[in-house]
Amino acid sequence: MQPKEQGGFRVRFQTVKIENPSGSNIIIGEVHNLKTVQEIHQQLLQVRPGIQFGLTYIEAARPNVVKYSGTDEALVHLARINACKIGASSVFILFLDNDFPIHAMEAIKGVPNVSEIYCATPNPVEVIVNQSEKGRSLMGLVDDYSSVGEKTAAVEKIY
Repeated sequence: MQPKEQGGFRVRFQTVKIENPSGSNIIIGEVHNLKTVQEIHQQLLQVRPGIQFGLTYIEAARPNVVKYSGTDEALVHLARINACKIGASSVFILFLDNDFPIHAMEAIKGVPNVSEIYCATPNPVEVIVNQSEKGRSLMGLVDDYSSVGEKTAAVEKIY
């Protein structure tokens, strides 16, 4: 996509495909400080004994280091790779195996300073990143695939 001028700044949107070869559950969100991510780690350990996860956080302060933790080295590695690709500060990425994301979501929502949760899914995910002169920010994401349209046989009334 071509960069656009917005109030004197050049803005460029980019799509970053999240690598997830084993189809692990992914939770991507935004927090305000490293301490919050440490709290997320502790909360996840309370979800279920033996929970397997990899967690990363991209610091907002220079030099924007990727911090990581977790209980499964492969998931930590996957979270680190994807965090480096996204490169937007204050973003956390959680890869989760052997549990449903809904359980982790409840734990994460209970942590103060979690400002946004963008997704909790095993689906293919693409993150939309803004690159400006100041840095990178996460703007949103694409979760799974586009609808192919309404098909009468597949539409069900819920209420």
